[in-house]
Amino acid sequence: MLLDFNQVDKFTVVDATGGTQDVYVMDEGEAVEMPPDPPQGAHNVRFASGNLVEVISGRHGLKSIPIHLKSVTYPVTLTWNLRSSSRIGYWVRRGARRDVLSNNGSIVFNQREDDLIKVEGRFNQGSRADGESVEEAYPSVLALHDSYPNPFNPSTEFRFDLPGPTQVYLGIFDILGREVTALVNERREAGYHSVTWNAQGKSSGIYFARFVAQGTTGGEEYSKLQKVVLMK
Repeated sequence: MLLDFNQVDKFTVVDATGGTQDVYVMDEGEAVEMPPDPPQGAHNVRFASGNLVEVISGRHGLKSIPIHLKSVTYPVTLTWNLRSSSRIGYWVRRGARRDVLSNNGSIVFNQREDDLIKVEGRFNQGSRADGESVEEAYPSVLALHDSYPNPFNPSTEFRFDLPGPTQVYLGIFDILGREVTALVNERREAGYHSVTWNAQGKSSGIYFARFVAQGTTGGEEYSKLQKVVLMK
């Protein structure tokens, strides 16, 4: 397939040895697969889906498009070149933070994070790459998503969306109602957040995650209880 470079957003991954791979995202059309994996041990970078070109269109909304890294040497640098007319807003998720991408830039990863660069994108009707409407990237609804994986061993990830600055508590409780750990107990800024519970050393069984958020809408409190199962 011949790409029209005026119609794609470009991401480039370069590792410490100079190994380089470009991958692309379009806001319409069809995804394009990469060729089969190279021999084991060879530099291998592609979207986790196996695609060379991903598509984020109006039917997707928010979409995760992680870049999978195999046989790379750290540090690894991600650079991007986004069209001024792009209708996609992008973020890179690193731990509990998300970095909004605009225009051209780069991020250096000094150590591996599951051998993934966690890129996410959201389709918007307006231009995103010029940085004029970054606010559209923030969620409109406060929510706690289902943890993943669940059941799990030994770690599971909780993701929550904050439309505005919010005081957040996320704690883990056993079946007797005793707090096992507080994963989050602080004020967080608007955006998409995640936190991981590593239950290494805990007994198998049922636990409950209690999520409480206050401060986004005139002090109203949002709370949710979620069951998680540690299965060793």
